[in-house]
Amino acid sequence: MTKPNKYDYLIQYNDDKYRVVKWTRAEFKQVGEAIVEAKRAIALEKGIFVLYTVKAIVELEPMPTEPEPEKRVGEYDGYDFETRQWLAENGIDIVNGGIDE
Repeated sequence: MTKPNKYDYLIQYNDDKYRVVKWTRAEFKQVGEAIVEAKRAIALEKGIFVLYTVKAIVELEPMPTEPEPEKRVGEYDGYDFETRQWLAENGIDIVNGGIDE
């Protein structure tokens, strides 16, 4: 049997402090039901969670993963302007390689 996924939840307290926790959907549902029933605290897997100080709990969206930028080297990449200029002045062809004669 696999472990249930844990999701990030942002908790805002009455004093406007924040905390991020990782809960399974079942744990979140358990906490939500306890808040609706006006319970003062609830026991979860890793300890006691006090509820009367909680203002809001929201699930955080996972951070999108952006694709890596393409890292191919073009014909002028890897050379700054001064280096390209010096190579050209000294007859070195950086596009085709070798020395211009």
